[in-house]
Amino acid sequence: MWIEKSEKEFYNDSDAKGLRLFFDDGISEEEKKWCKQFCRWLTKKYWFPIRCKIFFSSMVKFKSQKRGFCDGIFYSNEEYKTFHYPSIYIATKFVQEDDKYYRIFALAHELTHYFQWYFYEYETKSKRSLEIMATRWANYIVDEYLYENNL
Repeated sequence: MWIEKSEKEFYNDSDAKGLRLFFDDGISEEEKKWCKQFCRWLTKKYWFPIRCKIFFSSMVKFKSQKRGFCDGIFYSNEEYKTFHYPSIYIATKFVQEDDKYYRIFALAHELTHYFQWYFYEYETKSKRSLEIMATRWANYIVDEYLYENNL
């Protein structure tokens, strides 16, 4: 599902590629560093064929309109016409030590939704199967990151 860097020549459909990161003012340097390191690792390993804007919010959780509280949200540029590119919002505030792992898991989960959007998976799969797939991929990506970086 995720596109490895070695396959990028097959996926060059946009002039604007990669990840763009944006941080709220209330995010600590430790939180910024943790998120930037993970994103730097992602961009060295994986190809993001259409720019994706990632907004790191200084919140602990988001209030979802449908499912209570969540750590991250993905918006395709088709859902909301005000977005020129797909966008991800991540609640980044660390309250406990484990929160930093939940944040990168949430980001990997939402980036899987980005790839599902890119490959038109939303047209053929149920919401439940998309969520299951996103969780599996997030587990794989985060485990790979932690293993490769001895964390």
